[in-house]
This record gives sequence, C-alpha cells and structure tokens, in this order.
Amino acid sequence: MLYELEGLLNPQSIGFMVDILPYLYKRLRDADPSVRSEEQLTLLDVGDRTGVGADLLASIFYGIWSKQKISVDVLDINDTFEDYIYASTKFVRQFICTDIFNMESEQYDYIVCSHVIEHIDEPFSFCEQLRRVSKRGIIMYCPYEEHDPIIGYNTITH
Repeated sequence: MLYELEGLLNPQSIGFMVDILPYLYKRLRDADPSVRSEEQLTLLDVGDRTGVGADLLASIFYGIWSKQKISVDVLDINDTFEDYIYASTKFVRQFICTDIFNMESEQYDYIVCSHVIEHIDEPFSFCEQLRRVSKRGIIMYCPYEEHDPIIGYNTITH
C-alpha cells in the first residue's frame, strides 16, 4: 500500500524541519520591525510529499505558547499523498496541488523546500518562482554527496 512508504519518506521531512528551526527562529527574531508577533504569518512547504514535516513545523507555531503564529500549507505537483495529508496531519492548513509557476506573487511570507531542486529540469527558473511567491524569505535544502539514509530509499523516491 502507498502509506507503507511513510516510514521511508517521513524521517527526511521531519529531519529537514528540525534542521531549519534555528534559522527560522533567527529570521523571525530579526524580522522587519513592522511584523508584530500577533500577526499571522504564512509558510508554504514546496514538495513535502506526505506533509508530516510541514505538520511538525505548523504544530510548533500553533497554540498559545508560540509568540509567532505561522499557518503552513503544503504544495506538490502530484496529488498522490493528498488524502494521506488530510488524514494524518493536524496542523497543516491546506494541500495545494499545482506547480509553483501557477502561484500568485508574494502569496506567502516564507517558503521552505527540501530535496526538490535536484528533480527540477530548470533549477534557476524554479528558484526565481520561489522568490516571486515569497514575501520574506526562502529556506532550501538540497542533497550534496548524500548517501542512502535508508536501504532502497533512492530507488523509491529518486
């Protein structure tokens, strides 16, 4: 079944979100003074697949203990995991099935993107689109000399 792959896909997504947290906190702390903590910011996770990493990030910036509220959406060009995202995530606001090229300009405060660019035929155009859609910043992760973290991983997703 499709959901059997979650054990292979979710750790990478969760690990990315954990890795970017210090940088994201710094960006929020050093943000434009016009951004007040009571303002709801928006974040788009491009290519998250299962939405689990996005849900972790959304849960951190949700609720009464977080000074800065951030609503998180997931974008993917493939709807394979749409039902899974809605069934298994609690804090993701919405799943959007489209290409980043179809998104409106300056639609999100922040964009995060992990392990996507290596699958893109035109990476410079892709990065320009991320910049166009983001108002405040982009955090991108891409593999460099990556080894299979899980046996068979690259044969499943790459």
